[in-house]
Amino acid sequence: MEIRKFITLSVVLFLSSVLGGCKVTTFKEAPEPSAQEEAPPVEPELATQSAPLSKIQLELLKMAEDDFRNARFTTPSHNNAYDKYQSVLLVDPDNPRARTGLQAILLHYAGLIRDNVKVGQYPQARHWLAVAQEYYADNALLSDLKAHIQQAQQAAFERRQKAAAAAEAARLTALAAANPADDPNALGAHAATPTPAPVVLDYEDIELAPQALSDKDESIIATLADLALRIKDRDESILIFARTDAEGRWIYKQLKQATPGYRIRGDIRRAAEPKVRILPPY
Repeated sequence: MEIRKFITLSVVLFLSSVLGGCKVTTFKEAPEPSAQEEAPPVEPELATQSAPLSKIQLELLKMAEDDFRNARFTTPSHNNAYDKYQSVLLVDPDNPRARTGLQAILLHYAGLIRDNVKVGQYPQARHWLAVAQEYYADNALLSDLKAHIQQAQQAAFERRQKAAAAAEAARLTALAAANPADDPNALGAHAATPTPAPVVLDYEDIELAPQALSDKDESIIATLADLALRIKDRDESILIFARTDAEGRWIYKQLKQATPGYRIRGDIRRAAEPKVRILPPY
C-alpha cells in the first residue's frame, strides 16, 4: 500500500509538471499606494498553488473516468481508474467524484462475485473477492460476500448429496418393482437376492483456475487458505489433483501454511484439470 501511495504521488507530480509546462509564475512588484488608498494584502503562495492543483484534479478525474469506461478498474498496474481516483484524494480528500468512482469500482467487483456465485463458479467468485480485498481491505460489503460464497457453496454441496440419495432411492424402487421376489403369488417367485447398499458420492470437488495456479496468483492463495480453514473446521480429508507433482506439493504447502499446527490428511494424484476433492473425515 505504501508503494501504491508513492506511485500515486508521483503521478500527481508528473501531471503538475506537464500541465504547468515551462511557464514560471512571476509576481510583479505592486506600485506604491497613494496617500488616498491602502495597499491590498498580497498572498503569493496561495495564488501560485490553487490554479495548478485544480487543473491536475480535473485532468486526473477525466483520465480515471476514461479508464473506468474502458474496464481499466485496477489494471494495468499504477495506470488505472483506482490509482487515479486515489491521486485526486491525495490533494483533495473529500472530492465527491473521486469517492464516487472508488465506490463504483467496489460495486463492479461485488457484481462479478455475485454473478459467479449464481452460476456455481465458486473458485472464480473467490478470485474476484481476493482482487477486491487487495484494494478495499476490511470492507464490510466484501466480508458479507465472503460469507455468502461459503454459504452458497455449502448449500450446493448439500443439494448434490440429496440429489444423489434421491436418485439411488429411485433406482432401488425401480429394481424392487422389476423383481417382485417377495410376492408369494408371483409366477416363478424365487429367493430374494441381497440388494447392494446405496452408493452416495460423498465428496465435493473444488476446481482451481489453471492459469492462476500456474502464476501462483494471490487469488489462488486466498482460495486455498479459505479451503484449508474449512477442512480444519470440519476435520475433512482431501485428494489433490494436479498437473505435475511439483504443482501438487505447492497446493498442499499453501493449505498447510494456512492452518499452522494442524495436519491436513490427504494424497496427491496427477490429472489434467487441477482441483481439490473434499472427502468426509476418516
